[in-house]
Amino acid sequence: MTAPNDAPLEEDWSALTRKANDAFSQGHFAAAIPLLDRMLLMAGNTTEREGSAHSFFAAVYGSMGQFDKALQHSERHLAIAVELGDAKTRAVALGNMGQAFRFMGQPARQVDCITEAMEICRAEEDHDGECVQHGNLGVAQAALGERDLAFEAHRKELALAERYNLTDRIIGAHGRVGTAYKAAGTLDKATEHFEKQMQLAKDAGDGLNERKALVSLAGAPGPEQTY
Repeated sequence: MTAPNDAPLEEDWSALTRKANDAFSQGHFAAAIPLLDRMLLMAGNTTEREGSAHSFFAAVYGSMGQFDKALQHSERHLAIAVELGDAKTRAVALGNMGQAFRFMGQPARQVDCITEAMEICRAEEDHDGECVQHGNLGVAQAALGERDLAFEAHRKELALAERYNLTDRIIGAHGRVGTAYKAAGTLDKATEHFEKQMQLAKDAGDGLNERKALVSLAGAPGPEQTY
């Protein structure tokens, strides 16, 4: 008897999610916020949906440079994951918290979050998540000036991605390993990894990583390849 009333809610939630995703992917971050407000209201007592909305909020505010708000939403996302007993989501929330800490100038706290997230990923045999956390760890260690540890983290990230044939992770990892070699002055190795990144990205239709690789190969000013 409840299905007719539930169906429109499902449709509205899906439609709002699509609109928010479209706004986010196009870089219209401010436009995504009222959509997320509506998603949060619509979630009501549906804890999983509330968690999804908070995770999305964290990504949007992080992209806007409002890292204090990103951290608040990530902390709420983490609390919901703990309440649900959802280990993989807990790892995601911890990783997002770590990114907020990094941009707030607290890389040591980021390392703490990543370490906990990585332990969860290993226990859950979440290889994709573990790759992400190795990448995050390398970025955090680089920010702490621990270049050798950062390089080792990115090499582990690439090795794990290749072992489990995680194409998206392989592409990004080549960029980060290349960046580590470039920082160490080993330009021939850096070029080798950037070329691999560019070719794999081209084959996968990944325009963003293809552009990153081209910028890195050209030596032109551009964002360091982190995520």
